Amino acid sequence: MKKSTKILVLLLTLVFALSAFTVFAFAEDPSGAQTDGNSEAASDTTEEVKPIEVKFTTENFLTALNYLWQGMLCIFIVIGVLVLVTYCLNKASNAIANRDTKSGDNQ
Repeated sequence: MKKSTKILVLLLTLVFALSAFTVFAFAEDPSGAQTDGNSEAASDTTEEVKPIEVKFTTENFLTALNYLWQGMLCIFIVIGVLVLVTYCLNKASNAIANRDTKSGDNQ
C-alpha cells in the first residue's frame, strides 16, 4: 500500500475509535442508578417518568423549515469550497509535476 493510503486508514481508524469512546464514555447508566458510591441512597430515590408530549404547531414547523434551508445552504457552500480547494490543489500539483519533469528532461 502507498504511504498516503496507510495514513488515511490510520486516521479513519482513529476517528472511529474516538467516536466509539465518546459514545461509551458519555452514555448514561440504563438502570438510572447513581454511581456516587452510596448504593443505599441511590435505591431509595425513585423518580416518576413522565411521558413526552408531542404537539404540532404550524409556527414551529415553519421555523424549523427556515433553519433547515439555511443549514442545507451552508452544507452546500462548504462542499463547494472543498471541491474548489481540491480542484486548485490538483491543478497546482500537476503543474509542479509537469515543471519538474520538463526540467529533468533538459538536463
